[in-house]
Amino acid sequence: MPHSIKDPHRVPPPEAPCCPNGSVVGIDISKDYFDACFEGQHRRYAYSLEGIEAFMSETARLGKARFVMEATGNYFYKLALALVEAGRKSYVVNAYRVRAFGKSRLQRHKNDKADARLIDDFAVANREAMMLWQPESQTIAALRQLRTVRRQLQKTATVYENQLHALLQLPESQHSQDALQICKQMIAHCQKQLNLIGKQMQALSDDELKKNDELLDTIAGIGRESALMLLILTGNFTKFRSAKAFADYIGIAPTHYESGTSVKGRGSISKMGDARARQVLYLAAMSAVRHNVACRVFYVRLRQTGRAHKHAVVAVANKLIRQAFAVI
Repeated sequence: MPHSIKDPHRVPPPEAPCCPNGSVVGIDISKDYFDACFEGQHRRYAYSLEGIEAFMSETARLGKARFVMEATGNYFYKLALALVEAGRKSYVVNAYRVRAFGKSRLQRHKNDKADARLIDDFAVANREAMMLWQPESQTIAALRQLRTVRRQLQKTATVYENQLHALLQLPESQHSQDALQICKQMIAHCQKQLNLIGKQMQALSDDELKKNDELLDTIAGIGRESALMLLILTGNFTKFRSAKAFADYIGIAPTHYESGTSVKGRGSISKMGDARARQVLYLAAMSAVRHNVACRVFYVRLRQTGRAHKHAVVAVANKLIRQAFAVI
């Protein structure tokens, strides 16, 4: 009788103990509830003040356990902050890394309970690589929110500008003055709010970020928009250990796709981060090529070696990030 071959990467069935790792609590967060995996049990709590209090009470006996959750927009923040304020160790990990970890284990199940277990196992396997999560300062949090609202207002203004342009292409006899007036009013309203947000962001950055803002201003090519973006995304240069880590985070770091002698894929950037941040840095790099001597020399050398224009500009953007981390 042939021996059965056991797949070492096989994921345990749902009936298996949920959380064999007593020092880690895996948490999967949804809009209305969150699932937690600890002490061999799966528990679900309402994502409300009462649910968080119940969770904190039940896990108080776990001592120095690590509480690990995915970065799910703004949803994770309430629970992560409650854990930090209670003196617990809170870790927020990239959801893409957890998903890739599940694929590497040939995971076949996808539900909240399985996700909580997967986060728990991921935390155990990567305990040395995880960084303790700390909440942003009130200034950084306010700037981040204002930046998001500003981006949406810019998109809204563009929508109405395009609509107004389209309406004006009709014969004048077919114009709806009401429609034209609404478009003009919406554009004016968006511009007014954008101006107000700009002043608010300037005042906030002057309060806490002025020193680093002035240091970034010494780098030719980095303007007001790119400096503010760097300060917000890096948490005033406290969240990342190196320029490379930040470049990886926003997805502007170069990647390679090669294998042996036959597979020679075209290199590109990863694009796994903030697309708007990459756009701002690309425009800053274009300016740096003209005004930053070191970046200009670097760009010319890359072009002389056969690199395409866009590839060279992306390399300059990475150089700008290194310069920013160097002056802080």
